[in-house]
Amino acid sequence: MAALIRAGERLGRDFSQVTTPVLILHGTADQATRFRGSQQFTRQREPGIKR
Repeated sequence: MAALIRAGERLGRDFSQVTTPVLILHGTADQATRFRGSQQFTRQREPGIKR
């Protein structure tokens, strides 16, 4: 469990360094994880998205 928490913390810290294409599919009714994390990730990636 501690390793999972550390991985989540690292991912949160390093969001901006992800340079590969990412597809995020996450529904608001998900009971296992919070969809707000996916929203946050998307917002942080938007400035670097090439349209």
